[in-house]
Amino acid sequence: MTTPYLAWLEARLNAVRAVSTDALLIAVLVAAFLIVLLFVAWRKAARRARLTTQTVARLEGDLNVARSSLDEEVKWRIGAERFAAQPKRPAGH
Repeated sequence: MTTPYLAWLEARLNAVRAVSTDALLIAVLVAAFLIVLLFVAWRKAARRARLTTQTVARLEGDLNVARSSLDEEVKWRIGAERFAAQPKRPAGH
């Protein structure tokens, strides 16, 4: 007595056995080519992601330097404006 699963499996194996070896070889070669193509695409995408992460980190460092320089410039200018805005006292008073 065979189970329905074994009958299904036997039918599929008989279908594969009926395929010519040339057709089976072509199918295997196409599958292997697609696997290699997907692997190369995955490696390229991983490399681009790594480069993008490195670029973002470098740009964040540049941004921090620019922000600190800008903050220092703003402090300097505000200080200069406050000094220039002070009323001038006569020399005798």
